[in-house]
Amino acid sequence: MRVLILVSPKAGSGEGRHEIPELQQLLQSSRIPCQIVSSPEQLYLKLREHLEPVSTVVVAAGGDGTLSLAATLIWRVQHEENAHPTRAPIHLMPMPLGTENLLARQFGFSRSASRVHATIRDGRPRLIDAGLANGRVFLIMATAGFDADVVRRLHLTRRGHIRQWSYLFPILTSVRRYSFPTLRVHVEGSPAEGDASSPGPCEPIECAWAMVFNLPRYGGGLQIEPEARDDDGLLDVILFRKGSLLSGLRYLTEIWLRRHLGNSSVIRMLATSVRIESESRVPFQLDGDYAGRLPLKVETRPRSVSLLMPPE
Repeated sequence: MRVLILVSPKAGSGEGRHEIPELQQLLQSSRIPCQIVSSPEQLYLKLREHLEPVSTVVVAAGGDGTLSLAATLIWRVQHEENAHPTRAPIHLMPMPLGTENLLARQFGFSRSASRVHATIRDGRPRLIDAGLANGRVFLIMATAGFDADVVRRLHLTRRGHIRQWSYLFPILTSVRRYSFPTLRVHVEGSPAEGDASSPGPCEPIECAWAMVFNLPRYGGGLQIEPEARDDDGLLDVILFRKGSLLSGLRYLTEIWLRRHLGNSSVIRMLATSVRIESESRVPFQLDGDYAGRLPLKVETRPRSVSLLMPPE
């Protein structure tokens, strides 16, 4: 086994970063080769090294964005045309140093160096689903609309570490300026739950806000899609159809109160593939990071990520 520790210099508030050199010392004392990498390019080159039969554990020391970046690089290496047919397995695990750390909370990961070391030494791999969005892997969610506009505004003004209150000004700005343009969503999967009159899977659905979940997690402790599963091979789609400031504020209030799923203008669907388009310049975000503007093509990749789970 070898360990590659991908470090994000801007993750979260910067707290807990002393755990990284402590983890390095623990691994060295266990005679487990490890190396800290500080850039995606460096990690990509290290992952391409053929070290059969040595398996690799990639520790993403950062937030959910760092984790999805590592998952994307692992995916690219594993699916290159010249990928070695006997390449040893590559496992992924978080060392949660970000603001939300949604995947780490979902599966019980800790940022403690001793517990990360124990997982590397005694953990067991578990295959989970992933989403592929315009060639990038996400593990939690992909959204287009109001919240992605908030993430974009934070991205444009961010200069270093952030905390949860860092989102306050971008939220207020988006409330004033975001116009909720119409989105067209093409879904391949089941129709909306309990609504026989809803558009079929091949017909575009118009909405103002679109969310695609792989895990039942969202920032701030909000439960937008509580039934999303990481191992069912499907994406959980939630569409908010009404587009206005008043409707947007109502949706946000209902989400906070966990009443949005009872709103008749909210559509829930299961899908294997989702395409989101708009005539306007609408941003989208992946796992809490700004990722670009529509169009967006999302596909499920069942059991494609090997997550190294903490020992019982």
